[in-house]
Amino acid sequence: MTPLEYCRSKAAPPASSNYYAVYFADRQRQPALLAVLAYQAELADIAREVKERSVAEVKLNWWRQELGFAFDSKGRHPISQALQQPIKEFGLEKEPFAEIIEAVAMDLEYGSYPSFRELSVYTHRMGTSLTQLMAEVCGYRDKATLRHAHHLGVALLLTRQLRNLRRDADAGHFYIPEDEMAAANVSQADLRQPRMSERVSELLAEQAKRIDDFSYKPRRTYRT
Repeated sequence: MTPLEYCRSKAAPPASSNYYAVYFADRQRQPALLAVLAYQAELADIAREVKERSVAEVKLNWWRQELGFAFDSKGRHPISQALQQPIKEFGLEKEPFAEIIEAVAMDLEYGSYPSFRELSVYTHRMGTSLTQLMAEVCGYRDKATLRHAHHLGVALLLTRQLRNLRRDADAGHFYIPEDEMAAANVSQADLRQPRMSERVSELLAEQAKRIDDFSYKPRRTYRT
């Protein structure tokens, strides 16, 4: 399996939303998009799939080192090898990749967040780092596009968290702010229930409204 094939299987399997998003992108940019998407997916799986925290931290530290190798064109992992050309071709910076690593570190450290202020740090690191990297790959006319990429990254990540709420809750991760849960009189146990109560439904409706608020920020035009 080539590095690109690995990235495709990791981040954009057939019939997935990522598959179609990449499929309709400019063909010359597709390998870079796949590499960036696969990088985030690979890192996110550390917190999701590795049960022993000490093992997860070792893997995360390995990726901190591997990211440096990718930027030195000495990548050992298929994803870091696939990233080497895009890093040069599109002038991708190291910081957004490092922010994704730190987002995973937050997943290992915290199971919930006191308010959206704290959660927004996580959404910036995990969500907007990805969309801003993809904006760099796709190209843009207006620098303000990166601001829209930021809003889009938050909206997409919050949507994914809402969609996977019970799966994340079962794994001990709660991405609805604690103060909002308390105000709605909803406990962590309530989010694990097979049937949704009216209180939970109202709380989730408020989360969806926040997603809409981020989704409808002014849009910018990408360069083709």
